[in-house]
Amino acid sequence: MEKPRVFVSSVIDGFESYREAAREGIKAAGGESVLVNEDFPSMPNSSRNACLDAVASSDIYLAIIGERGGWQAPSGKLVVEEEFEEAQNRDMPVLLFLVDGDREEEAERLAGRLSDYVEGYFRVEVQSPNELQEETERALERLIDNPSDEQPDMQRLRDATSEPYDLGGRPSLRTVLVPEREEEVVDPMTLESDKFRHRVYRIAHALSVKLLHYTEPKSDSLTQDTLVITQRSSSRQGRGKENARIEIGERGRIIVDASVTEANQRGVGAGMVIDASKIKSAARRAFAFAEAFFDEIDQHGRYQQFLHSAVLANPGNRKIVDEVDPQQQTFSMPYGTQNDHIVAFDTPRSISRNTLRDPKDEVDRILTRIRRQRDSDTQRGF
Repeated sequence: MEKPRVFVSSVIDGFESYREAAREGIKAAGGESVLVNEDFPSMPNSSRNACLDAVASSDIYLAIIGERGGWQAPSGKLVVEEEFEEAQNRDMPVLLFLVDGDREEEAERLAGRLSDYVEGYFRVEVQSPNELQEETERALERLIDNPSDEQPDMQRLRDATSEPYDLGGRPSLRTVLVPEREEEVVDPMTLESDKFRHRVYRIAHALSVKLLHYTEPKSDSLTQDTLVITQRSSSRQGRGKENARIEIGERGRIIVDASVTEANQRGVGAGMVIDASKIKSAARRAFAFAEAFFDEIDQHGRYQQFLHSAVLANPGNRKIVDEVDPQQQTFSMPYGTQNDHIVAFDTPRSISRNTLRDPKDEVDRILTRIRRQRDSDTQRGF
């Protein structure tokens, strides 16, 4: 279960002890602190945009106001004030802590303005960093639900793996990935925009992903809440047949269907086996696409945990082998093993964003589970 993200807004210089106290209070309450100056690496966008983006990536806004109001933004407002307005525009819960003592004019104005708006939220004066830590923990306990034993809603994943897309009857791997945060990730206006569609095309064509190829024709369509991109083969043997498909939903669900056979694969055994390396390659490319996609739309790491599963569609009675030998003439392939698809996991797996960056173990796990399921089906005579 994802921890609620709490953005800490305050002046920086001379306020380090209070900011660290807030961090400790957030951690004790079961939240994840967001402190841009301390935790975020240098970014190509401006410091102002980085801070506002970090607010947007959070669930709760926590402001600490002391003696000084801090820097003034180009808008003429204080930086903390702009951050507060971003939180207010997003209807985020607001926590306000006032450090007891004298305040400069701008700090007093800011404290007065925020106090007017946080009526109904938590507002308290503190004397020290230790007191701030205690009050932060106490305030957040009112907002953060205690972890429950309930599993996240997995129905969308089960639906996606129970009926994988048919890429022209050819064996393909479907990889499904859903953020554990059940909320809108891509708003409807963005989803239907040309800019977003071009971004998805660019990511899918990138050398680090290679999910789509520039030489292959493509088409795209938009359903009620999903962008769908389909690529067709341009080779002589497979001309016009679909070999890759991408779905991206408003709630961040990514579905990738990728062929695990080559249209120009030759030899007697080519149509009787599936190369294991093709399954691994399809899974790697799906993870690489998901990593690149979330790195672009979620630079501040709001989405850290994902549910995922994979299914091998249309395997028929093909055998999964480590290497395809086009000269091989005979294969041990018992009849009665034909099935429509093989689901890798009975229950969708929870993986972190780090797994997207280094998916080797997860890719190996997918192949192992699919192979084991195939062997089990063979032994049962399915």
